[in-house]
Amino acid sequence: MRRLLTAVLAAIPALAFAPLTLAPAAQASPGVPGSTTAQAGHPHRTPYIPGVAHHSKRVCARVPAGTAACEAKVWTDAGGTPVANAAPAGYGPADLQGAYGLTSLAASAGSGKTIAIVDAYDDPTAAQDLATYRSTYGLPAVPSFHKVSQTGSATALPAVDAGWAQEISLDLDMVSAACPNCSILLVEATSASFADLATAVTTPRPSPRSSR
Repeated sequence: MRRLLTAVLAAIPALAFAPLTLAPAAQASPGVPGSTTAQAGHPHRTPYIPGVAHHSKRVCARVPAGTAACEAKVWTDAGGTPVANAAPAGYGPADLQGAYGLTSLAASAGSGKTIAIVDAYDDPTAAQDLATYRSTYGLPAVPSFHKVSQTGSATALPAVDAGWAQEISLDLDMVSAACPNCSILLVEATSASFADLATAVTTPRPSPRSSR
């Protein structure tokens, strides 16, 4: 019997996301608009500073009705070029766990649970980017990571889309931050149409032997 997956399987009990409020650091870093110096214990923190000019742009194009929108944005300089940092600049897993009250659960819960993420198109470097994020922030390797198409195939994947690939990597990072002990199933829909995404939601979970 096919096991139907909702967009996210219940991996952490009573997990409710509320508006995120994090206090910004007080001192700006020289030469980096909108950044701040790292605070003790948070070497990668670079929070938003009200009143300071910030620039960003969408990574995905606008879409017509009946199509899901990718809302991810990238931080840019004043000319629109994405800002690349030698080290991550932003809130890390510890910050996010603390903001949502997940610190204790993230350390103890999630083992044996799977979180399913449904996105559109293919992110060809999803596994590598996921591993980089987790190792950079000192998280353990993901227990199990599967990537399949909306038909359940691990080889016949959708076309690559650079914008959606960034959205996918961001989603994988946030799941890793919230539940480091959870396994992850990434289901890539053929397109961003509601019909394809709905099909992807009903994709059966692959067997443990088909790990990718």
